[in-house]
Amino acid sequence: MTLAVLRQFFRDIDTGALFQPVDPAALRQRRETVREAFFDLLLHHRPFLEATVGLDWPYAQMAQRVERLEQSAEQGETADIRREARLFLALLPFPAQWNRLLQVEHEMGDHPEIRELIQTEQEKIAAKVKKKSQKKFKLRHFCQVLKRPRLPEEKGILRIFSLPYLFADPRLLRELSRKYLLYVEPPWGVLARHTWLRAFSLLEDPCILGVGGAEDAAFLETQPGIRITRLAHGDFLEDDVDILPEPPKTVEIA
Repeated sequence: MTLAVLRQFFRDIDTGALFQPVDPAALRQRRETVREAFFDLLLHHRPFLEATVGLDWPYAQMAQRVERLEQSAEQGETADIRREARLFLALLPFPAQWNRLLQVEHEMGDHPEIRELIQTEQEKIAAKVKKKSQKKFKLRHFCQVLKRPRLPEEKGILRIFSLPYLFADPRLLRELSRKYLLYVEPPWGVLARHTWLRAFSLLEDPCILGVGGAEDAAFLETQPGIRITRLAHGDFLEDDVDILPEPPKTVEIA
């Protein structure tokens, strides 16, 4: 059961059993299993998760244990423990994951797990683009200028409301950020998109993400270069109980 997978993972961190023994292959498999359990609970089993421990439980549990893993990453008894702890922090949704992932990618880019992550990320984006029946897009199909730039005094505001993965190129984002502050409405849920979404956190000015769920907001608030707003797609807006429904209209047809 996916909830049991996460609970055991958290127990092993608490007791120090996570790195006993230090087996790189087994620890890599552990990371993959925990990541899949996270995704499964927050995407496929949301009603169950909400009815039991709550939607924010997985992220909150990660946040409670980040300091212990940071100690292992900095002061672990062996280089193997320090390396594996850094991989856990960079590859699982701990607070500030994207910053750690960037550092690990820079320093350990030849590590098989990092190479596979980047390759898988690129393949997923390519598959999404290939699956689209429409191959040519106009800018208005996925973005909207909310405010025109008035350089050098002030930047404009660009809203990206669809296909945000098309922009997940640091060079393109840097060029856009010269003229615009970016407001992005990512697809529902950030968990499956931790990797490519991190490109939006590397800009000179913070990127604003529209978020629908409190658990996503809690994760994103820990990421560098990200600001959040609760407004997202209309499907996520709560009913406004203060607005009285209009009375039914009576129509007479002569």
